[in-house]
Amino acid sequence: MKIGKQYKRLEAVIEQNQDYLFRFAFFRIGNREEAEDILQEVFLKLFEHDFEIENDESMRMYLYRMVYNSCNDWHRRKHQESIPIEQVQIVEDEDERTLQEEYKRIWKLLSALPPEQADVITMHLTDGLTFVDIAKVTKTPETTIKSRFKSGIEKLRNKLKREEML
Repeated sequence: MKIGKQYKRLEAVIEQNQDYLFRFAFFRIGNREEAEDILQEVFLKLFEHDFEIENDESMRMYLYRMVYNSCNDWHRRKHQESIPIEQVQIVEDEDERTLQEEYKRIWKLLSALPPEQADVITMHLTDGLTFVDIAKVTKTPETTIKSRFKSGIEKLRNKLKREEML
């Protein structure tokens, strides 16, 4: 494929997928710059491998899987499962601050859950993935994904009731 045509295809893929993939990475990493770096690496890998995925839905799942794996690699490199809330940087930009406050609020609730349940809930509710999509991304049976979601939501519901927030 000619480089010019490949650039245009990559530009279209980035434009279609960048926002939700950034949010997906950010909620797994907790750091804007690191999430942006992960996306840049994913798109660079996609470009270098002369991608041939024509179907938008297949491309979306492929990119989710790449970002999911990259976030897992990032956590392994950092030898931690998540960024503690205290380490999230305070910034002056209002949009950035809102994003970080949302991250802190969600992280506080999800941190009480087993990581597998928290991941499924995040992917389904925050990222808008179906259970079938989550099963594809995580390479886990769909029934297991549904079970993790149901169990995690029940635990969150009980926690919120105990704290009189529900």
